[in-house]
Amino acid sequence: MQALIYRRFGSPDEMEWADGWPKPELSDRSVLIKAVAGGVNPKDVLLRKGKFSKTLARDPLPRVSGLDVAGEITAIGSHVHDFSVGDVIFGMTNKFAGGVHAEVAKLNQTEIFKIPSNI
Repeated sequence: MQALIYRRFGSPDEMEWADGWPKPELSDRSVLIKAVAGGVNPKDVLLRKGKFSKTLARDPLPRVSGLDVAGEITAIGSHVHDFSVGDVIFGMTNKFAGGVHAEVAKLNQTEIFKIPSNI
């Protein structure tokens, strides 16, 4: 799987596309999404610069960038009842270290919403 990662804190030059990144594992209350689009949240920039590395964002480096994503659900956890495979959604992870700028993203069912058909 391809993912947009950074191996150390710093400028946008630290970002790189990595091949062979592990696909996230589905959990009971999560969904896997084939990512179609991702946004750059201001918090993404602060995380990449290492602003919260000693407090809230302690996940080890390298890490996948991104908090905001849109795409299609490809798998649902056993306790997910309001969404189905094939639903087109957008969402923002509450995981403070990012992790959704990849071909496949994992989000909790409480972090996503169906995209209205008129958008």
